[in-house]
Amino acid sequence: MPDLMNRVLSGIASFLIVVCGLAHVHLGGLRILLNGEPAFSNSLVSSGSNDSVLVQFGMFAFVVSVVASLANRVVAKCFYFNAVLFFLVLLLVDIDVPIIESIKLGDYVLVVAIALVSAPMLHHLTMRST
Repeated sequence: MPDLMNRVLSGIASFLIVVCGLAHVHLGGLRILLNGEPAFSNSLVSSGSNDSVLVQFGMFAFVVSVVASLANRVVAKCFYFNAVLFFLVLLLVDIDVPIIESIKLGDYVLVVAIALVSAPMLHHLTMRST
């Protein structure tokens, strides 16, 4: 039963993270300050638009976890790998476009994605082993 719960939890969370990636693309990417006004990084010609693509790639990588949960194979390992990749991408992007500033400017899709990545990881890490 716990294995089924892990599969379902990881699959649903991964699917919702992929949906967040699609919403992030549709809404315009990371939020930045441009000449004192909030703007979206996808509209930039500079490296800021590449940063948004990296964040979206990190979210879309969770398709692997959805497939793993449907195939009943190494679900937790796939989710951990995707989560580490996602947070590594955020760390790299933070060098160019501050993630906290983007969130303060209203990038709530990114906040939801971070929560969806963190919750199953905490569940997997705190679950009793039987």
